[in-house]
Amino acid sequence: MKSKTKFIGIGAQKGGVGKSSITTLLAGYLYYTQGYNLGVIDCDYPQHSVLGLRQRDRQELEANPQKMEAATNHFKQLGRKSYPIIAATAETAILEAEKLIQISIDAPDIIFFDLPGSIDVPGVLALSLELDYIFSPMFPDMQTLESALSYVQLLRDYGVMKTDMPLKKVCLFWNRVDGREKTALIDLYNQFLREEGFVVLATFLPNSVRFNKEATHNDGAVFRSTYYPPDKRLLKGSNIEELAFEITQIINE
Repeated sequence: MKSKTKFIGIGAQKGGVGKSSITTLLAGYLYYTQGYNLGVIDCDYPQHSVLGLRQRDRQELEANPQKMEAATNHFKQLGRKSYPIIAATAETAILEAEKLIQISIDAPDIIFFDLPGSIDVPGVLALSLELDYIFSPMFPDMQTLESALSYVQLLRDYGVMKTDMPLKKVCLFWNRVDGREKTALIDLYNQFLREEGFVVLATFLPNSVRFNKEATHNDGAVFRSTYYPPDKRLLKGSNIEELAFEITQIINE
């Protein structure tokens, strides 16, 4: 059913590593700027952070007539509506994705899955093995690194290494990297990870306050939104463009 659509999970074993923010930024950039047809299955139950952001975006527009008018003009110019965000649990996520494909006029190129923050949540392992790709953010500290390795190792052993499983590749990437850490600590970690056979993306995301800028911030520059692409001024230096390019290169190999 999903022969054209790529199922992509953004997941990690440790909560608070930026999964939902990265899902939103990738979806916004690829949909609004690059023209990809996509949807998001928010299965990070019960918080549903991506859906929560959509609700805050909508409330901000409803409370501000000028922003509502600007959004209306934005979508008229774009010639399409906002991408769908569907709340689910790990057990219902694949079914919801298949329903989305069925009701779409054009099959989505990508469906992102914002995964729960633990592989121990019921249904998460089974869901993960049904995806095509998983991209897992991590921080440059030993506790997060150890958690990331156990997570990726599990998915590799039970999914990627088995020919009868849909999961093709699991990739790690660095998030919230301080510029001073890049050359020394990150290079050291990357050498170790690659020697152990793990796939690590070349792109890293910097530690920056711009990743918190929503439509509710009133300075006019919105970075994280479900209705708009990341602001061009804030996009520069964020490495979101580079991350999106590297991910699309991998899934289209």
